[in-house]
Amino acid sequence: MDYENDSGWVRPYLGVGEYVLWSGKPGEGHLLAPNDVFLIPFSILWCGFAIFWELSVLSVNAPLIFKLFGIPFVLIGLYIMIGRFIYKGYIRKRTSYVVTNQRLFRIRNKKVDTLEGNAKTQLSVSVNKDGSGTITFGSPAWKYSRLLSWSYENAGFAFENIEDVNRVRQIILNMDN
Repeated sequence: MDYENDSGWVRPYLGVGEYVLWSGKPGEGHLLAPNDVFLIPFSILWCGFAIFWELSVLSVNAPLIFKLFGIPFVLIGLYIMIGRFIYKGYIRKRTSYVVTNQRLFRIRNKKVDTLEGNAKTQLSVSVNKDGSGTITFGSPAWKYSRLLSWSYENAGFAFENIEDVNRVRQIILNMDN
């Protein structure tokens, strides 16, 4: 499947009279999110303690169960500290967005999500200095409830790190629905 700015993947999902207004994909960079204010210090503490535990257990020749017990905590710490950024970049390369006159589409890692055009009433936009940005759909309570989410998959429905975000916002606001 071609994840470049080709909107051909959406054709089988289009209804009668539905046509593409815009298509795009996330840009490179801007891997930090608001929840990283909490997750970065937490990940350093978690990973530091897990590695300290594992090294301590290995240095005193403790029973095998204690040596094995710390390994999952080290792996979780490494994922929270480093792996989630690698995964986020991996998923972004496999993500594409489409705005039609009736719906919003996102394909992420071969999974297609849609939102009806009336979802545009609950959108918020964050703009970066270079004019790129993110359009997030959903109620504010839902957006803030995921502040401590470790998983990029739980990021909700958003068009993330897109170029000329204000132009795309205007296209969405001018949809038929």
